[in-house]
Amino acid sequence: MDIKTRDKLESLEDIALDYAYILIDNCAFQGIPVYLGVKSIKERLRHYQIQKSLEFWKKNLKYYRNCYTIQEVTEELKDVKPYHYKETIKKSNSKKPVLLELRRTIRDVNKKRNHLIEYLEDEKRILEFDKEEQILYEEFYKKYREVETHYNLHGADYPLMISEIVVARTRGSSDKPEK
Repeated sequence: MDIKTRDKLESLEDIALDYAYILIDNCAFQGIPVYLGVKSIKERLRHYQIQKSLEFWKKNLKYYRNCYTIQEVTEELKDVKPYHYKETIKKSNSKKPVLLELRRTIRDVNKKRNHLIEYLEDEKRILEFDKEEQILYEEFYKKYREVETHYNLHGADYPLMISEIVVARTRGSSDKPEK
C-alpha cells in the first residue's frame, strides 16, 4: 500500500505489540544522513539539531523489549570519524558563534551515538543466533547474494535483510496479524 493512501501510520508501540521481533536499521537510529546537499554552516547546524532519533531511541528503547539490531548496524554507528572538539576549536581561525554552536552540536550528537551503542551492547539488544540459526543465516547469505548486487545494498543492509529472513523463519512470521 502506498504511504500516501494510508489512513493512519502506525506508532512504534502498535508495531511492537504486533510482532515478536523488530530489527532496527542504522537509518532509524540516526535519521537522515549527514550533509546531504548541505552547504552553509547554518544549514549544517540545523541538520544536526533536527537529528532527534538518537535521543528517542536511548530514551524509549527500554520500553520495547522486542526491538533489536544486528552487529553490522552497531559497527556502522561506530564507524564515524572521531570528532575532537577541543582540537578543532584551538585550530580554528574563526570564532563565529554559529560555528562554535555547530561544533558543540556535533560533539553532543557523537556522545549520544556512543551512549546508544553502549546501551545496545549492555542491554543485549544486538541479535544473536543459536547454532541452527547461524547455519541458516550462512546458507541464506550465500543463496541470495544476487539480491545484494541487484538492489545495490550497502553496509549492514544485506546482513540485516538476511537476519530478518532467519528470524521470520525460526522465531515467527513477520506477517501482520489480523485484528
